[in-house]
Amino acid sequence: MPSNKLKLKTMNKKSFYAIALAIGAIAASALTYNYTYRPRSAFLTILADKTDTFLVKPEGAAARQVFSDNGLWDSYSFRLAAISDLDFTPVYEKDLPAAWFVMGVVYDRDSERTEFFNALDSEITRANNDPVGKPRSAVYYPLARELEKLAASKADKRVLILYSDGMENTGSVNFYDPKTLKRLKEKPEEMRALFEKQYPLPSLAGIEVHMVFQPKNFLENANFLIVSKWYSDFLTGKGASVTVSANLNL
Repeated sequence: MPSNKLKLKTMNKKSFYAIALAIGAIAASALTYNYTYRPRSAFLTILADKTDTFLVKPEGAAARQVFSDNGLWDSYSFRLAAISDLDFTPVYEKDLPAAWFVMGVVYDRDSERTEFFNALDSEITRANNDPVGKPRSAVYYPLARELEKLAASKADKRVLILYSDGMENTGSVNFYDPKTLKRLKEKPEEMRALFEKQYPLPSLAGIEVHMVFQPKNFLENANFLIVSKWYSDFLTGKGASVTVSANLNL
């Protein structure tokens, strides 16, 4: 009988050591992961034009694609602002800072990321349901302000999606005026100088800009060809990567 007790003690010791070694290995692996892994970061800004009714609006599913390369523990930043007849409009912000792997809290982190995306979807839906229609439209100032914030960010991926026809119509500039459109097409550098005098842009190197608009008729199409080319050349000259399309493809 004593020999059986001895065997039991020996087995208990072996089990204890095995469990201790397993826990130690997991802890060491976690420490190594935390030490060697540099979290990725992505920063998305959406500008939604509310001065008129547009065929294409922001979508949560498309916005999520910006963060498709991010893992569970990475950093997520999101801003959403409206374009109206005012230079200053409210901005919605949501951040999910990077976190380090800790045993036992993976489900908490997963729920945090789910909450981030739910908030993103909810805010986009709310913005799409806001009233539309303004007598004027201030596009450049909100765009420049958001680009400046992205330029100051250290995020690995920085993206701005502009849902707008780009038709500036303020007291000083009116893109609906055929003379202004002609000047925009034939002397783009003059208009760039005018806008940069109002709000200079920093270097936009590393920033993606997606301009999304679907024309409803021939006139909108003709105007958008001029305006989108002007914006594309302007922002590309500052170092940004610019795409112009009728629907968002990331």
